[in-house]
Amino acid sequence: MEHLEQVDIDLQAKEHDYHNAQPNVIEKTTQGVNAIIEAVENGVVNPLDAFASFNKLEKIFKEAKVKIDEMAREEAEKYTEKTFKLGAVEFTKKQGASRLNYTEDLYYSNLQAKLKSREELLKVAQKSTVYDEEGVEVPKVSISYNKDSLVVKFTK
Repeated sequence: MEHLEQVDIDLQAKEHDYHNAQPNVIEKTTQGVNAIIEAVENGVVNPLDAFASFNKLEKIFKEAKVKIDEMAREEAEKYTEKTFKLGAVEFTKKQGASRLNYTEDLYYSNLQAKLKSREELLKVAQKSTVYDEEGVEVPKVSISYNKDSLVVKFTK
């Protein structure tokens, strides 16, 4: 746990040496995370407390990334190259993917509707015997399961 007390992120890094600040922040954050993991493994910290903390930190990091996403892309536009370096980090600008709007095709939309209808029949067939519009019995299909998880909800 003493590693946690050593985590000191310099928020005024730009005044000092911005290019070296980013690796320091990552290194110190990694040290803090590793200290928590070690504390859990050694029985000093309850795994549920650590799990909840990491869950909260993940949310904080995701929100922070969303907040600076547009600003980062605007900053990247100042570089003429598609791939450029800033300090020890390489960035590559990438255009968003283009997608065909298949739903504009009536034939495609009709097939989608038929697939959705069939999925509903298959769901009902899991619980009882069902026949499709051609009089054919709808089979019971296998079920696959996702990995079990633990949901964290902060009440305060």
